[in-house]
Formats: sequence, structure tokens, C-alpha cells
Amino acid sequence: MLKFKDVNFDVIGFKSSWKAKSKQSESGSQTEPLKIEESETQTIGHDEKESQTDPEPEVVVPPADAAVQPSLVAFLGRAVPLVLRELERSEKSRAFDGYQLIEEDDDQPVRRLLTLRLAGRPADTGTTGDQVSCLSWSCTGSVVAVGYGAGEHQSWCEHSTSLALWNVHRKDLNPNQPYQKLELRSCASYCRFHPSEPSVLAVGMVTGELQLYNLSREEDPLLGTTSGIIQGHREPVSALHWLARSAGYSLVSASRDGRMLVWKYSEAKQQLQLVKQFQLMAGQVPRSAGRRAARADSEAGLTALAFSHDNPDQFTIGSEGGGVFLCSFASEVPITAMTGERTEGLLNPVTSTFEPHQGQVLVLQCSKFHRNIFISAGSDNEVRVYNTLQISPLLSISLEAEVTAAALSPSRPLVVFVTTGSGEQHLFDFTRRGAPLHTMRLHEKPLVVTALRLNDKQPSLLATGDAKGAVHVWSLATEYVSPKTHELAEINRLGGVQTDG
Repeated sequence: MLKFKDVNFDVIGFKSSWKAKSKQSESGSQTEPLKIEESETQTIGHDEKESQTDPEPEVVVPPADAAVQPSLVAFLGRAVPLVLRELERSEKSRAFDGYQLIEEDDDQPVRRLLTLRLAGRPADTGTTGDQVSCLSWSCTGSVVAVGYGAGEHQSWCEHSTSLALWNVHRKDLNPNQPYQKLELRSCASYCRFHPSEPSVLAVGMVTGELQLYNLSREEDPLLGTTSGIIQGHREPVSALHWLARSAGYSLVSASRDGRMLVWKYSEAKQQLQLVKQFQLMAGQVPRSAGRRAARADSEAGLTALAFSHDNPDQFTIGSEGGGVFLCSFASEVPITAMTGERTEGLLNPVTSTFEPHQGQVLVLQCSKFHRNIFISAGSDNEVRVYNTLQISPLLSISLEAEVTAAALSPSRPLVVFVTTGSGEQHLFDFTRRGAPLHTMRLHEKPLVVTALRLNDKQPSLLATGDAKGAVHVWSLATEYVSPKTHELAEINRLGGVQTDG
């Protein structure tokens, strides 16, 4: 038998092992700011509409026999024998043997539209100051300016001549009476309309003087002149060009005194101001030009000037000795005299030279279709095509008659117009070697063609002037104006550009 009794024990204590004291500390961190951006999108909305159409009626095609009406059968029975009989008669007829369809302008590929002549100048006179010395078309293509002058000058020019203006599109045109005439103190040697202002005209004289006109001012059209400017030209002006610059247009003049001068018109002072001077000296001409004057510091007369259409800082000049030079408008190379002293203000523009003509250069013109191509014509009766990247000409045409003028077509890349001292006008295509495309004669008797100017605005029009003071306005057929598909590829090949074709 078990017995229980009370027993007392001593108290025993111990620390808890499952609970520990927590340690706490503070720290911080940096994060990129949260970027929030809102944007909108456009979604396509859908809508439903209903429409009602009429049901398409069912077409019932009758049998073939039912479609033929008895009246039609009767008509064909009467008409068919008559038609067949007429066709047989036409087949046997010889009425149209040798007939050729006349296409547009084929009967007259080049037509003379007008002959302009100042009243009081008979066609058979050849007096001093009567010959046409220069021509220019306005930027609108409607007005032609005609300058007159003597063919030769034995001494200082003291002739009083004029410059006449005709609007060839006016209904009241009088071919013997210009709508405006300017009286000049000497013979005109060159004239040039402004490329964007149809009323502004620059005229160069045989005396070297330049005159600037605003034709819209009827009472006093003269804007300014270089008369009295010491640095102006001393010999006949041989070329004028309107040069587009960032500050507006400048007028560039070339002369037989060897200088190319750059002018700016000051409206405040109402006169032409000289801003830059270039000079071609015999000593500055590279030996490869083949000609040098006896003295290195003598002047080499300028006879032709042409600026690139793509690069206004690049231009070509031609000299009396036949030299053809590539030049830079940005040149700052001073002219140095034989004594070693610098000539004040005169710069040498020549950067390279080309194979020269065997006579003076008459014409230079840069192609508007390729920046490297330009043509020249010389008194050696040669017309050449040059590439600015090589010395020798790419192509050349030699004529038996004396060459008096030449001009590139404004619409066909390699077609050139050439006039001669015997009164002929030729159209040459450089892609077709040999005979000209067309030849026309001014008169039955030989008569010197003294001036030639094509109309850039209306390529089908061109004007020529002769030694008896008459101006002939011509109309060209479409085939001489419309460019051919192969011509651009050919001029790109000549210019050194690879083409896909």
C-alpha cells in the first residue's frame, strides 16, 4: 500500500534561452528619382452603320437569233456591198502616191519671226555705228535689248549711238520703232539684263564706261555710271555678268585692258562702287598657255568671261592671245610688278590654264547641266568643249568660215549655236560628229552676223544681229528645243560622272 506525504524542495532558477534581446540601428540609402511620364495614344474607333440599296435587277440575255433585228439585217445588206466596192477602188487608186504626213515644224525647222530695225536706217546702209554690237533678253523672255556701234575704231570712240528695246510679245509691236530707246555717248560693246529684275539693264561701252539703267523710270532711267572713276576700265568692255552673292547681286565687268572689276550699286549715293579688282598680266600667265607678251608686266586683254552655274567662286576667262584660264573669285593673290612691288588692290585670279586657241577667244559659256563642262569659241574658227579637270578640250568643231559668236542651248545639254562672218547660222550637236543639224542663212548675199543671244526663258526663241543694224528673231522647232534621253548621260560622261546607263 502506497503512502504519500508532503516534501519541500529548494527553489532552483535559470535564464530563458529562447528569448534574446534585439539590437536596433538606423541607416539611409539613395535611389534614382521615380520618373513619371504621360503620353497619349490614338486608337481606332469602330462604328456600325446600316445602308439600304436597291436590288440589282436580273439581266436576261436573249438568244443570239432574237437580238438581230430584221431592219439591221436589211441595212447591212445594202451597205456592205457599197463599202467593199469603195475599199477596192481606194486600194487601186494612185492619188496619194508619194504623199508624206507633214509633222509639226518639219517644213520650217527654224522660222524667222521678226526683223527689227531702227527707223531711218535703210537695210542697204553700212554707215558708222549702224551694226548690231550686242544683244540681251530680259529675265521674262519678252524684251530684247539691242546695242549699236561701229565695227572698227581707229582712235578714241566719239560716236553717238543708241540702245533700243523691243517687246516681241506686244500686240502693237512696230519692228521699225522700239518702245524705248536710250541715247549713248559712245558705241555699246556689251549689254546684260539683270537675272531677276526685268527693268534693270547694264551697258558696257567701247570707252570702258559702264552704265546702269532702270527702264521703269521713263524720265531719267540712268541709275549710275563709272565715268570719272579712276580705277574703271580704259579699254572696251568685253563681257558683263550679274553675280549672285549673299549680300545681293554684284556686277562683274571684263575689259580688253586685262581687268575684271566687281561693282556694287549704292542706292544711297546712286552710283556704282568698285569693290574688287582682278588683273591678268602677261607675267602671271602660266607658260602652258603657249603665249607671252614681250614684257611680263604688260596687260593681257580679256575678251570673254563665264561663271559656273553651281559654284559662283569659279569662273573662266579668255584673252586676246587665245589663252583660256580657270579662275577663283576668292583669290587674294596680289599682282606683283617686275620691280617686286605690289600693285595696290589688284589680284591675280588664275588657278590653272587650258590648251589655248590660235587666235583670240570670242566666247566662253559654262554649261548649266554639268559643273565641269564649258565651251569656247575662237577666231581660229574652232568651237570647243572643255572639262575643267583636264587641260585639253574634249571635243572640237572646226569651221571654214569665220566664227563670230557661239552659244549653248538653254534646254539641250550638248547643242551649240554658231554664227559666221559669211551670214550663216549653224546648229551643232556634239553627240553627233560631222555636219550640223541645221544651217540657215540671213541673206542671199554674205553678211556678217555680229551678235547672237538665246532666250533662257523661252528656249525656242533666239536673236541674231548683223552688220547692217538688223535684228532677226527666230523660232526653233520642237526637235531643236526638247532634250533627248541620251544627252544627260552623255554630258555626265564627258564631265567625269558615272551613270547607270
